[in-house]
Amino acid sequence: MTYRRLTEIERYQIHALLKQGHSHRAIGRTLSRHPSTISREIARNQGLRGYRPRQAQMKSVDRQTSKIHHRISPTMWKEIERLLRLEWSPEQVSQRLEQEQQTPISAVWITTTSKEIAF
Repeated sequence: MTYRRLTEIERYQIHALLKQGHSHRAIGRTLSRHPSTISREIARNQGLRGYRPRQAQMKSVDRQTSKIHHRISPTMWKEIERLLRLEWSPEQVSQRLEQEQQTPISAVWITTTSKEIAF
């Protein structure tokens, strides 16, 4: 079985079926989802007023977008580019960044990525 996120429509169906008194297992069968998927969805997105599909959808989107972050900041990229322009080797750049308590970046990764940088 492949991984699929719950859709907004499925969230509204979960809400309707919960109101009708269906169990998590029955809801899972209806939506062709595993019962634990339904349980996790309800547990994650249930507020003081119960499970609300619109709120659940917003929370889901927020969780997806909050995980998007870049490991290397634009400032760090500028420093890497500056050092490469000064003809430092990727190994030297990698070691310097690690010594300065910044995010460790492998020399291989710098080499691979620096080919995309136009000097």
